[in-house]
Amino acid sequence: MNKVEYDNMVNLLIKVTDGRLLQWTEIEDGYSTTIGKCKMSLSSIYDTDVNINEYNLQLFNSEGRNFESFSCNESDEEYPLLDKLYSSVRDSIFHIKESEKNIMDNLEAMAKKIPVDDDLPF
Repeated sequence: MNKVEYDNMVNLLIKVTDGRLLQWTEIEDGYSTTIGKCKMSLSSIYDTDVNINEYNLQLFNSEGRNFESFSCNESDEEYPLLDKLYSSVRDSIFHIKESEKNIMDNLEAMAKKIPVDDDLPF
């Protein structure tokens, strides 16, 4: 897979994940999904020796055999794309954006109920 195909694949993964068309499940060190007959996994590893985060995207054929792996860390050019995919996957599982909006909406509604103290001391 060349860089253009790789970028296209990851961008499509982000698009269908954000559109809630692709279901991901939690696994021991990340997330996995199945597209057609092929499995895919995305993991995040924090290397404490060098204080750097790394993503690993693995592709498996219909027989479950790994045929391609893409790894990158924060210093790699490809990192922002996998970071965006990882965030999209987490959001699709945990409903982060919806939950944050719900929390903020409710806090703002509660704050509006606080009486305004218009009594000036002078």
